[in-house]
Amino acid sequence: MLKFLQIGSVIFLFGCTTGVEMTKVNFTSLFHDGNSKVWMINRIVASGQNYAASNYWEKDVAIFYHSGKCVVQPLKSLGESPGKKGDYNVNSDEKNLFIQFKTESWDFKLTMISEDKIIMKPLKTSNLKYTLELIPLPEL
Repeated sequence: MLKFLQIGSVIFLFGCTTGVEMTKVNFTSLFHDGNSKVWMINRIVASGQNYAASNYWEKDVAIFYHSGKCVVQPLKSLGESPGKKGDYNVNSDEKNLFIQFKTESWDFKLTMISEDKIIMKPLKTSNLKYTLELIPLPEL
């Protein structure tokens, strides 16, 4: 009887997963949600030190558009100045974000992703050498 239960359990377990196709997670729309999305750069970290302002109005924001364009600028200047414009690309397989601005490029490894936070560590090829923590723009 015990052998029958063991065999039955194995068949049940494998039967539940047979034919289920596993797909890779696509992070392409993570930053823009199919339209555009504003992220606050909550923390700017190097050597364990946070260099971001503590006041929300003094922090920078990053706006990612579905088109592959992005803008980084201080929150307090939003709508008043054009900000730093660039193009971005997300590599879902490597979990990387690459942003190309006019005179510099930022290249990050997405080390932590949740619905309310993204932590990005700079790769050696990045001109920006800080770890960034992005959060959705909070209600101010």
